[in-house]
Amino acid sequence: SAPEILLSIIELLGNEMYSGELGPSTIVGSAAFNLLCIIAVCISAIPPGEVRKIKELPVFVVTTTFSIFAYVWLLFILLVTSPNIVEIWEGVFTFIFFWMLISIAYMADRGYFGFRIEDDEDDDEDAPIRTRVISAELSAEDLAKIQSQLLQVHGRHLSDDELIKLIEEERSNQMPRKETQTDMRKVAPLDIESQAPSCIVGKGMEDVTPPKDDAPTLKSSFAFAYDQIGIVEVRQRSVSVRVVRSGAVEETASITYQTRAGRAKRDEDYTHVEGVLKFGPKEETKSVQINIANSLAFESNEEFYLDLIDAKNQRVASATLVILSNEEAGYIRFEDENLTTVEEFQEKILDVPVIRRDGANGKVKCEWRTEDNTAKASTHYVAGKGVLEFEHGQMVTTIPLTILPAGRCQLRSTVRIVIFNITGAKFDPNTEGGKEFCVANVVIEPDPDIQERILRIHSVLAVNW
Repeated sequence: SAPEILLSIIELLGNEMYSGELGPSTIVGSAAFNLLCIIAVCISAIPPGEVRKIKELPVFVVTTTFSIFAYVWLLFILLVTSPNIVEIWEGVFTFIFFWMLISIAYMADRGYFGFRIEDDEDDDEDAPIRTRVISAELSAEDLAKIQSQLLQVHGRHLSDDELIKLIEEERSNQMPRKETQTDMRKVAPLDIESQAPSCIVGKGMEDVTPPKDDAPTLKSSFAFAYDQIGIVEVRQRSVSVRVVRSGAVEETASITYQTRAGRAKRDEDYTHVEGVLKFGPKEETKSVQINIANSLAFESNEEFYLDLIDAKNQRVASATLVILSNEEAGYIRFEDENLTTVEEFQEKILDVPVIRRDGANGKVKCEWRTEDNTAKASTHYVAGKGVLEFEHGQMVTTIPLTILPAGRCQLRSTVRIVIFNITGAKFDPNTEGGKEFCVANVVIEPDPDIQERILRIHSVLAVNW
């Protein structure tokens, strides 16, 4: 009735507080429509032969009582106490009745009026309906948390129908059975974040479709120990680039390597190399040696690359080698002070890059820690702290940040990573923390695919009930 009330107020204000053509009939008509027409539609919508019972009486009684009282009170103040005039005391009392309605409605919702029609025969039949109603009342964020926990237990292969069934079963298991309305209303609300995933298993495991794909065959994978290496040209004549193998290290494996020119020119600034690295069983690291030309003609930093190439002639990893024109230790900073990552259905580790600029001479060490912003430790991410080290010539390293599957639909949260207490170099003074420290803000967003699925399931639950 808000539009009708607003129209009546506008008319009063523009008519020196006298009722106009609309008058109180505008509000009365809207209330009458809500009370009579909508109820009539709800009654006529029941299919022939079916019956609906009002078991939760408090809301029904409060609505009915105040609807009838509102009509009686309006007649009383306009026809009895002060005909055709609304006096100030009548307006004050009407406003007080408004707050009385809110208070009584709240108490009814909390179960202070514990009366209901008991019908044990229909309890089991109506349980699915009650479950659907409660599930439909879940917000999208609550649904996202429940979905996240269910996927952790059952796997992400669940179809929408299977997930909806598990959600309804979980909500049904949490509902008290054959209790009074007072007891049902006084049950503590679901604290989804405090529940361990193992508590949400559901009885429908036998109906869940198992994943069709077998576990992938483990193979060797290759990467560089450092993705970016600085070479102090004045005194350094060669550089050793370490290659690390992971995965199936029990077997023999090989990988092809070769240099690739950038601003540094092949055979002028460095000696081109190519070949095959062969790893024996349990051998996890090997190195590639690259010679640097004896030149003092560098006007600025120049880079070239070392690539790892697989049997399909595809590049699987690249390291950037920068020939530096100075012997400075350089400046330390985050590569990006504002990062965005997507929350997944399971834990994931985000590597936050920390880089070294304008030099790579000597070893550098600094401390790091995580800090809550809108993201909370142990709920959205794993709190961490440690020591970050740069070896001589190393120009990039990473801080591991573990993102937890808290479950989210629309909400975004931010965690801060701070590096401080540096030795061997300086922080970039142009960053947020200046010379004292550096800060990176990591924004955790919902996965668009998961977000779309949550909204789809939320819509289905709302329609089902």
